[in-house]
Amino acid sequence: MGASFVVVEYDKMAGTAFPLPETVGGSTVTVSSIYDKVGIKLTVIEDDTSIPRLLDPVSPSDPYENDFITPPEIDNVLMAGHRRFPIGPVTVGRHTRYHVYGIVVDHYFQKSDGTKTTTMMGVTLTSPAGNQRPFAIFYRNANISGSNAKFLRTTAHEIGHVFNLHHEDGDGRKSIMNTSETVGNRFDYRFVRCEKSHLKCHPKVYVWPEVMPKSSVDSLHPHSHTRCR
Repeated sequence: MGASFVVVEYDKMAGTAFPLPETVGGSTVTVSSIYDKVGIKLTVIEDDTSIPRLLDPVSPSDPYENDFITPPEIDNVLMAGHRRFPIGPVTVGRHTRYHVYGIVVDHYFQKSDGTKTTTMMGVTLTSPAGNQRPFAIFYRNANISGSNAKFLRTTAHEIGHVFNLHHEDGDGRKSIMNTSETVGNRFDYRFVRCEKSHLKCHPKVYVWPEVMPKSSVDSLHPHSHTRCR
């Protein structure tokens, strides 16, 4: 596939942060360096940095409502109000850039079915109208606000989902696409063979946001994650 260029527009709410670089084995690790190892030239643009928390009138029956944020609020309120670039490919001359959108929110996550959870560290959304895939990081989760290492890994992990990678593509131990429950405190910032194969060798239609068929954006893997030959 050769080198592919991606711009991540990264926003955050007031009172939160962006992940900082980590030093591992004497080397500096960033989201960009993680993806550079699999041939993806990824640039993170830290854009809006003081977005207010979403606050609704508090109901006596749900005094903690404003501690949580829902997929429609992430997608239709935050994304629609603050994203500068459309998710997907942009052609400039003979070159194509792929735009990704992410936001750090000062909330916990409320699932589409109404279930509230304080353990979710990040999520990648699929729009009902298409396959644009913004991601959100939940800063109120103690693993995010209390551990830059996990914050950095979670950001790289969610971008992996944007590129149609799934949890089962991980090695079941320490690599990027494993769940946080799988890796615990023992993780590294690398992709293993199956993850690399998808990112480096599969047709762009199965990798890039707003390019892949919507039917392929699920955990059933309608395309085969075969290894590079």
